[in-house]
Amino acid sequence: MSSDAVSLYDLDLTQPCALVFGNEHAGISEEALSFADANFLIPQMGMVQSLNISVACAVALFEALRQRRAAGMYDAAQLEEDEIIRRMYEWAER
Repeated sequence: MSSDAVSLYDLDLTQPCALVFGNEHAGISEEALSFADANFLIPQMGMVQSLNISVACAVALFEALRQRRAAGMYDAAQLEEDEIIRRMYEWAER
């Protein structure tokens, strides 16, 4: 856990972003870290200082969903109806 890490809850997850997760022992590679704009952590209470990777991902994705819903980003479709249908057919053909 880096001393320059910011809280997940202080990030603006309404903007395009990529979240990279590392395991609790090794973290992410130095190469991946060199491309990062920021380093975040999920604040926790008690003796445990890390979460299982799947739990950490779920917490972060839920926070992104919470922020985006609060910003009204899911109030209306982002694509036209015909584009949604085209993409559904394209996906189904795979």
